Amino acid sequence: MALKFRKYFFSFLIPITFLINPLFLFMFTEKVNAKMIRFTCNVKSHFKLYKSENWENNNFSWDLEINQVNQRVIRKQNVYYEGQNYDLDFYYSIKYQNDNSIIAISDKMTSIYGGTYVSAITLDLNSRKITEVNSINDKEGIAFSNYYGTCDYKY
Repeated sequence: MALKFRKYFFSFLIPITFLINPLFLFMFTEKVNAKMIRFTCNVKSHFKLYKSENWENNNFSWDLEINQVNQRVIRKQNVYYEGQNYDLDFYYSIKYQNDNSIIAISDKMTSIYGGTYVSAITLDLNSRKITEVNSINDKEGIAFSNYYGTCDYKY
């Protein structure tokens, strides 16, 4: 008897819910089914440069474009180096995603000197917290960087 009641109750409740609130279908689509999500991220870094045993800290601002259809992430960053500004783009492939998080690995696997390079981004879509790690090993030496921060939707 209770199973029959539940069956009829839910078959009645679901259509009524959509009649009462036709926007119900679109309540969570920004995060889950968006074709393109854009963020501005403020991150802190902790890194070790080539030929150094010292770790340093810095702050950066990134623009992040996430294309969930093509499974791609582009991280854009402006870097000031030796008196000039450079706009840099870094490309990643999404290796895992669900309704709440994205993990992406860099497409580039070699450093500018031909050594091994790997970079990974994790992004929690609920809290908008982001992390990135980099590791480089080539003829110039070994370098590491860790980034963490928060992102805001960019409209």
